[in-house]
Amino acid sequence: MSFIEQSECAVDRVVEELYRVVVSDGALGENGTTPPSYEAAVATMKSDIANQLVEAKKMYEEGLGSTGKRLRMLTLREMTREMQFREVLQLVRSDTGAFNWLLLNASAHGTEIANAGGGGVEEMCNSLESDQVYFGLVRMGFGKGVFRRCKLIFIHYSGEDVNALRRGKLNAEEESMRRIVGSVNLSQFAATRDELNLSDLIERVKNTTLLDGEANDNASDLYSLESYMVAVEEDSEAMKREFADEIVVETTNEENSDSEKDKIPPLGEALESIRSRRQPWNWLLCEL
Repeated sequence: MSFIEQSECAVDRVVEELYRVVVSDGALGENGTTPPSYEAAVATMKSDIANQLVEAKKMYEEGLGSTGKRLRMLTLREMTREMQFREVLQLVRSDTGAFNWLLLNASAHGTEIANAGGGGVEEMCNSLESDQVYFGLVRMGFGKGVFRRCKLIFIHYSGEDVNALRRGKLNAEEESMRRIVGSVNLSQFAATRDELNLSDLIERVKNTTLLDGEANDNASDLYSLESYMVAVEEDSEAMKREFADEIVVETTNEENSDSEKDKIPPLGEALESIRSRRQPWNWLLCEL
């Protein structure tokens, strides 16, 4: 739906349009006439929306809002649990593993884990430091269940603040690191977090599948941001099952509570919340 004026974006109009779109074939009367059940169905939809708003407000207050608290899954570096490299690598390489990324310190130790987690590309980027060199592996899932597709991406990050001598020495470890993490579908080099942009990575995955002759007809639907967020949500559920004792409740300071409430989440996080029935948000606006 498109709107020119704010007044056009009204619940009644949206619900009526939605009803006409989602009714099953043949639900409308002959020649497109309104069926007798139309008014009752629209009333039901409006009631459902009202109930969803009540539930969303409740979820917000319990998880993020007036309590000043929010739930967050920990990354490996924050966990009390100790895990070996092979165990972490196996989770990342598994299509349904709880972890979907890992970072290795570019050092002679080879398998020294810098961090790992299940929150996807954006979470991994939060662990990158501009004065470090990392090698890593990211599993990008698309869709869920039997429709899920996964691609493995080798990451080489050489921070822009690393001095030239150290950069050259650590970058030389790339081939050995590739052997350690195993086969991948594609590779990505970056010197800044911005060069690991989620949308760009998704586009690279989609283009790679097209070149490989995979999913020519529906690649745009399979390998999209929306499909990626569905997979991240499924990964989050796996994290909760695997690491149930590694969920923390964060409390904001009194003086920061207002700014926390007004904080705008990243696009990926917002989309994930909207698509999930277990999250409080149900709409977003993007500015071009």
